[in-house]
Amino acid sequence: MAKKTKSNIKENQSINKKESKKKEENKKKVIEEEEELEEISTSKKKPTPKKQSIINKKSTQKKEKQTLKKVKNKTKKEEEEEESKEEKISEKEEEEESKEEKKDSISEEKEESEEEEEKSEEDSKINKDNIKKSKSRIEKTQKAIESLTKPKKTSVIYVGHLPWGFDEKALYKYFSQFGTINRLYNPRSTLSGRSKGYAFIEFLDEKTAEIAAKTMNNYILFDRILKCNVIEDKSKYDNMFKNAKKQFVFNDKYKKLLEKQEKEQSKEEIKIKIDTLLKREEIKREKMKEEGFNINFPGYKSIVEEYKKSHNIGEKKNKGNTKKIESVKKKEKIKGKK
Repeated sequence: MAKKTKSNIKENQSINKKESKKKEENKKKVIEEEEELEEISTSKKKPTPKKQSIINKKSTQKKEKQTLKKVKNKTKKEEEEEESKEEKISEKEEEEESKEEKKDSISEEKEESEEEEEKSEEDSKINKDNIKKSKSRIEKTQKAIESLTKPKKTSVIYVGHLPWGFDEKALYKYFSQFGTINRLYNPRSTLSGRSKGYAFIEFLDEKTAEIAAKTMNNYILFDRILKCNVIEDKSKYDNMFKNAKKQFVFNDKYKKLLEKQEKEQSKEEIKIKIDTLLKREEIKREKMKEEGFNINFPGYKSIVEEYKKSHNIGEKKNKGNTKKIESVKKKEKIKGKK
């Protein structure tokens, strides 16, 4: 509608310009005719019939033009009124359209503002949740740091710089004078089985542990200065007492090795050992030949041969074999004669 009204206004303006030009031309013609009439009236001479007829025609034409002008003025006024009405209507329509556009724009702005508010509310909720999570994480980390930094009193005592031979039984008897012992752990080396020179003792009460640590710290025992302290963190000693209830059994590996060597072996085991030694010796001799060393050294082979000769192991077997062969030959001869 707005585009149509603008095009109509432009057309009306062009029409008005054309009409104004025509009016100016008509005015000029009228002024010229009036001047001619005045000249005729001022002149003393009477006009000729031709001129009179011309004057009459012009006067009639003038009257007609005046009437036409009046009619045209009326029509123009009516047209102008219609145009003004149309313009007013178009203006009203434009105003209504502008109002509708404003309403639409306002509604769109409201929707956008509502959407933005919803988004902002969602973002604020997410931010709040993140802040809560971050706060909870920060609180957890702070608590963990405080738990690490703050000393926790425990009923466990560390005893260091122990003298030689001061094992679990001696520790239990000696430290039971301060109070009842719950657990005791004396770590030992896996190779030798000796104690590592320190121990952990757990009492039932924290006060007894503090008293024992104070009294036995820097105490001389068998030319050794003991070092005793209360352990503050539980996390360090919870896994220590797993093997506390197990009784220590000394693993004498050297003794086991001697027992294995001194153990009587069966004939089959001896044969297997001798065969393995002879095979290894043969492999060594072959490698020596490949490399160009022709050395005949007495090895396990010579020892085995000497042992067989001394005990007559190979001869008895040969004698038995020869007797069997002779008996078989005799049987064959008898069959052949028959």
